[in-house]
Amino acid sequence: IEEMGQVNFLFSDKTGTLTANEMVFARCHCGGADLGEFRRSADGTEGGGMVETRRLLLSSKEKDPLFEPLLNMFTCLAVCHSVQVQLKDGQPNFTGMSPDEVALVQVAHDVGSSFRSRVRKKAGNTSEIILSGPGQSERKFTVLHELAFTSDRKRMSVIVRHRSAIWCITKGADSVMEGLLKEKFPEACNRDLTHFSKQGLRTLVIGMRIVNTQEYEMWDAEYTTARNIIDESKDERMAEVAARIELGLKLVGITAVEDKLQEGVPETIDLVKAAGIRLWVLTGDKTETAVDIARSCRLFSGNTTMAFATGAVDVEHAVRLLQDAHTSLSASDDTGLVLDGTTLLHAMGNDVCRKLIYDLGIVARSCICARLSPMQKLELVRLVREQNRRAITMAIGDGANDVPMIQGAHVGIAIRGKEGTQALQASDVAISYFRFLVPLLLCHGRRAYRRIAIFTCFYLYKNVVLLMADAIWMHQDKFRARIVFPEYLSIGLNVVYVTWHL
Repeated sequence: IEEMGQVNFLFSDKTGTLTANEMVFARCHCGGADLGEFRRSADGTEGGGMVETRRLLLSSKEKDPLFEPLLNMFTCLAVCHSVQVQLKDGQPNFTGMSPDEVALVQVAHDVGSSFRSRVRKKAGNTSEIILSGPGQSERKFTVLHELAFTSDRKRMSVIVRHRSAIWCITKGADSVMEGLLKEKFPEACNRDLTHFSKQGLRTLVIGMRIVNTQEYEMWDAEYTTARNIIDESKDERMAEVAARIELGLKLVGITAVEDKLQEGVPETIDLVKAAGIRLWVLTGDKTETAVDIARSCRLFSGNTTMAFATGAVDVEHAVRLLQDAHTSLSASDDTGLVLDGTTLLHAMGNDVCRKLIYDLGIVARSCICARLSPMQKLELVRLVREQNRRAITMAIGDGANDVPMIQGAHVGIAIRGKEGTQALQASDVAISYFRFLVPLLLCHGRRAYRRIAIFTCFYLYKNVVLLMADAIWMHQDKFRARIVFPEYLSIGLNVVYVTWHL
């Protein structure tokens, strides 16, 4: 605990750590356009986007050009998830490990495409999802396979049968999804992605395609074979086979979800920076989203000189970006650095780049790293420990993806959040909110450090006194090998004079 009073670098997750992990569906892009605001206003009035979308779906105006895209999108949101539902007084209550998924399923229900039940079939590994709406209609989807989200894949897919057709529905990060689509994002899509990100919203891209029966049967046989592998190559082989069926998708839409900051986060970050601690926020979100959140929580102020080292295509490009960033930050006091996972992917294997990243961490008072995987978070912690062996590092997070970072730092702090207990089990200390970091560092950590320092000094002083007394006595007694103090006094000194009053 005394190391908390000596922290030099603080590595923090964003979602669930700085933010409350309470997701609210904010906006979406569908049919080539931004549908407008879905959030309620301060007086409780529904957003215009919510009202208009519900009107279009419930009126069943097939002639409206937006009807089919909207129906497809909110059907995909109501089917592609791992959420559970319980009916209370006829109204569904959605629960799940991911607040993002719950928010997406909830908005699908609100506009008229409601997830009503999930029933696992006795024979086989399939389950049946029942949707109600729009209107009085009821639709059934048989889930053949669920390809779970992982930090490496950055997407989730379900293979479902609806009537006689087999659908592959995928949702994931735009950086991954663009490579899976038949065509690149249109200009309107890129514009809305940037617009949503600059508002600090978390974006997901939804895609789907119809899989013909013969292709599915061949893929199913390969996937079953991969799933039955019993050696270490199982996960890699399953991911490789899963990726094949996710190719050639058609863009369905983009969702944007708001995750509000926790109470007291800006004030806490101000105090941490004032204490001389360098704060790095490591997140998997888009760069624009991460930068907007960094501004709102005062990681970056309006006067902060910022340098971007993002989008590197190779090691040489990464070196140039890092060197340019170092040059632009060296002349300022209030500085901020922005890195991304692509640049770090090329940079972390190069010794010159590793040294530059650490030097930038010293020059910049705060840093934000976007689009990172859990292992890249760990690599950054290790980089600081490797470059400066005297620096004390602290990592704070709330989910399973933060466990490597928490275990890699000198001090690991977990926040009791909504993403399970893995982080709690891996941490040294658990707290409920990010703002509790202030008393932890400036009170408990400082006092523990002072107590250890006083005890160490007193312990050395006590031994010096004993040795000097023996040295003086030896000369006075003419080295006759007699002791100056009775043995019981020497033995009792630690108990009576040192331990008792401390």
